[in-house]
Amino acid sequence: LPLFSPSFTSPVIEDLGFCVPVNSQATLLRNSRAGINPQSCGEQENFFTWTAPCQVCGKMRKNGVGLFCGNFLRQRQGTTSPCLTAYCGECFTVYPNDPFPIQDRIGVDDEDDTDDEELETDEPPSTRFRRGRNGDHIMGAPFECDMCQFRNVYDRTPDFGSRTDRYALLVIRRVLLDVMWSRETSTVEGNLSRARLDYDSTQAAFDFPSPVPILGRDEVGDVCGMRVAMQTLHVSLRKGKYDKTLQ
Repeated sequence: LPLFSPSFTSPVIEDLGFCVPVNSQATLLRNSRAGINPQSCGEQENFFTWTAPCQVCGKMRKNGVGLFCGNFLRQRQGTTSPCLTAYCGECFTVYPNDPFPIQDRIGVDDEDDTDDEELETDEPPSTRFRRGRNGDHIMGAPFECDMCQFRNVYDRTPDFGSRTDRYALLVIRRVLLDVMWSRETSTVEGNLSRARLDYDSTQAAFDFPSPVPILGRDEVGDVCGMRVAMQTLHVSLRKGKYDKTLQ
């Protein structure tokens, strides 16, 4: 496929290459997930029952522990099968040609007397904002996978022969990771552990028909501001006044 260099982009994006890794094209397009029986993947109303292989490494993600699209078992408007998208948290990463600057130093301005070493973080800067974590999908902000978000914005399935569609998927992935990293890893891990403990300890006591918040939605549409987020990220690549980019 030709290199990505659409005319509408800023000079910063002259050659992003193929924005969606070749080995994931078929996986993203194969929404039916051949060989996976949706009836064996759990109940849409209870994300702690969800089970599926990671879309990248193939490892089975069980009991909702991983990173699951909120539409995991939903057959949304305009689709013919459930989403069934699941990842290991660490497998949900930025695309190789992601052009957006990521902060590698966790610290303060040079004028400040505080050293970087005095600031405690859960992960090394080399992984922050670059990958997801197990449980990010239940942290409050609705998580829908790249494909579902693309449909929300464009009301269609992406064309992998289109350079602009591939770029849109890249930007969507960047937006999703930025949203996830509004919480530190320890917060995500702690909330997931507590949610699982609370679920296990209350199931026998109450037997609710819907024991956990129901994720996802049948309607297709951008209700969370993905378009605005994509626009904001794209324009951030323009040349800045004091740096290479605005961001």
